[in-house]
Amino acid sequence: MIVVVDVGTTNCKTSLFDEKGYMRSIAYKEYNNIYFSASNIEQNPKVWFNSVLETMSKCIKRFSNTNEIKAIIVTSQRATIIPINKKGEFLRNAILWLDKRSISECEFIRSKIGEYTIYKKTGLRIDPYFSAPKVLWIKNNQPDIYNTTYKFLTVHDYIIYNLTGEIFTDQTQASRTMLFNIDKFCWDDEIFKCLEIDQDKFPQVVATGTKVGELKHNVAKKIGFPKEIPVLAGGGDQQLAAIGLGIIKEGRIGVTTGSGSFIIAHSDKSLRDEKMRILCSASAISNKWILEAGIFTTGSIYKWFKDTFGQVEAILSKELKKSPYEILDMEIEANSFRYPSKLILLPHFTGSAAPYWNPFAKGVLFNLTLHTTRGDIIKAVLESICLEIKKNISIIEELSKKSIEEVYVGGGISKSDLFNQIQANVYGKYIIKVSTSEVASLGAAIIGLTKLGLYKDLNECVSNMIKIEKKIAPNYELTKKYDAIMRISEEIYNALEEKGLYKKAFEILDS
Repeated sequence: MIVVVDVGTTNCKTSLFDEKGYMRSIAYKEYNNIYFSASNIEQNPKVWFNSVLETMSKCIKRFSNTNEIKAIIVTSQRATIIPINKKGEFLRNAILWLDKRSISECEFIRSKIGEYTIYKKTGLRIDPYFSAPKVLWIKNNQPDIYNTTYKFLTVHDYIIYNLTGEIFTDQTQASRTMLFNIDKFCWDDEIFKCLEIDQDKFPQVVATGTKVGELKHNVAKKIGFPKEIPVLAGGGDQQLAAIGLGIIKEGRIGVTTGSGSFIIAHSDKSLRDEKMRILCSASAISNKWILEAGIFTTGSIYKWFKDTFGQVEAILSKELKKSPYEILDMEIEANSFRYPSKLILLPHFTGSAAPYWNPFAKGVLFNLTLHTTRGDIIKAVLESICLEIKKNISIIEELSKKSIEEVYVGGGISKSDLFNQIQANVYGKYIIKVSTSEVASLGAAIIGLTKLGLYKDLNECVSNMIKIEKKIAPNYELTKKYDAIMRISEEIYNALEEKGLYKKAFEILDS
């Protein structure tokens, strides 16, 4: 048995997996981030660790024999930054990966180093998404905090520190900082020097799956765990999601949709896209890479709709004993999903990542009429997610020179059969749904159990622990229609960007 702690953007999960890949127990805690504005998004790190303690305690209470637990492995969201002092106390709220306040720091990095050099060294675009601009923002705007900082930690590192007292990061988390050389798998001295960031303020980097300490006695006692359980560095949630979907060789592609969506392909080579649309990061597999395209707001838009306009669904969920999302899905089905909606939504609610990389982009809902229904809007939300994903799948196919026939899917929203059918129809590819939607947690369990020696290698572990639940065929006639809709959505985006309207709106409406 292995315990997986997964700290996401909007929730924390602790799950218990056995050696066959079955989830024996899970506990879940949802939380809200702190929005000072559309661009400034933070979280109190105590919220994360308290959620970890609560879910670990609940998870273990549902399982009787704690002596079977071999280790705890931690995974989390990436690129979020937490400054701590020498006592391990956080010095300010964490700045989330979604935060956009460091746009001017990104311009400084472009002038100092250049977009291509950063992309060549780190595999990343210069964007507020990543850690380095956030660190520079703290240095420029809160110098006392910067000077007092002992280490800048990711969420993964912060949880490990609080569980063990040890400070480490792993190569998957480090590769999302914009300070890590993904060809040499180490911090890049030149970038630190050019940006005048102190390299000693960052943790030692270890391989994913490395034992980084043992569970502290006081923590174990508080949550009902055995003492001195090994704690492993699991790393970035999306690299582990790739493992949980079986994306461990070239020619496969995975899509996870939670708060955001991530399109991931394994690569034996450190590849770069000439147009810098697709990122290359360190894989959870040592000396391997992933090609990745991220979309900031996808499932979070569905949550936004549910929270803002779904009061009826919240009431009905108790009566019908279904989740509000299931009831929203039912409303779409009542409206028929056998044809596309007549709406086009650009889902850039907090800027755009791949393929546009535009921090000023915002959401746009096009073609509203007096005949538009709630069902149309709900369906447009789900379609918009899939249309953005399809753009990036096509780019990864182009870059890897491999045609993909099947897409392996995971993440919370992949529980929805309706959403998975829309995915198949939009992509024009078979959708392969694995037996758990918690693919990052499953991937962490696979890495952990392999590192503990319960399997001879990763291939054996994957073949034993990943189970296919469904294979969903596309409707190719609908695919043709969605292709035409996608072209219109691209034209709408390009028209707004070419006129500079995104930036003008940001300066006038968000200032």
